[in-house]
Amino acid sequence: MASDDQMAKRVVGVGEVLWDCFPTGDRLGGAPLNFTAHCQQLGGPFGIQAAILSRVGNDALGLQAIQQIEQLGVDTTYLQVDPNHRTGMVRVELNHGEPTYEIVNDVAWDYLQWNERLADLAKNVDVVCFGSLAQRHSVSREVIQRFLKETTATIRLFDINLRAPYISSKVVLQCTSYANYVKLNEEELAWLADELGVPRRDEIELTALAVRHELALDALLLTRGSLGCFYVAAGGVTGGEVPQLEFASDADAVGAGDAATAAFVVGLLRGLPIPTLVAHANLVGAYVASRSGAVPIIPESIR
Repeated sequence: MASDDQMAKRVVGVGEVLWDCFPTGDRLGGAPLNFTAHCQQLGGPFGIQAAILSRVGNDALGLQAIQQIEQLGVDTTYLQVDPNHRTGMVRVELNHGEPTYEIVNDVAWDYLQWNERLADLAKNVDVVCFGSLAQRHSVSREVIQRFLKETTATIRLFDINLRAPYISSKVVLQCTSYANYVKLNEEELAWLADELGVPRRDEIELTALAVRHELALDALLLTRGSLGCFYVAAGGVTGGEVPQLEFASDADAVGAGDAATAAFVVGLLRGLPIPTLVAHANLVGAYVASRSGAVPIIPESIR
């Protein structure tokens, strides 16, 4: 394994920072933030520094978000403060631990602004993880896609993260052209196959292989809930056993997929064998699913 000095890598999550408003209280979230926080937890000991590119309001929730993100060790240099729009919020309801979302519209992360800092970051980052939700508004969409056009990152991971009613075939297909990795779940795979005109197969692995080939990706990361995640590349599909962990009484599945994605990316940066990084992604994802909240502290034995 490379030394920590040799491993120095920069990861950036691009998109929404928001507050998940649960019946039991508010928690900081957003898929890009969950991803970067887990990258920092898992990758920090190997010299990986994670940053978030997003925008919060000049309000109490925005200030609280900045403070919590800094406490997570995530770089907030590229976290903008909007004087005119409030910090993002999502109302979350849980049904047997599975979340449903009502996403508040016209908030700070819809209004990302381009600046020279972003131009410099685009040329000095190793991993970019981005989604489609943060591109629902034309202002942020233009900034995010400009960043993707200019970046020299070797890992450009598109986390489709479809959230009704903010689903745009045009945006998703544009984003696949910027990516060399795509992360998606079973429902998103079926949707994307239909959009691409790729026939669905009885075996989901065959559908995933066909979609990866159609998009000419290095790989797909397919998440399948309790079945874990699967690495889908030209050479085939790699899965692994999902560990059975004891669930906390207030456990929820929020952030489990983001955690698995972070473990996957950190494994790629460390040069781990594919079966090893898939096994670790399954372990980390299972642990987060067994706890409350999107970014629990991950024990060293699991990191």
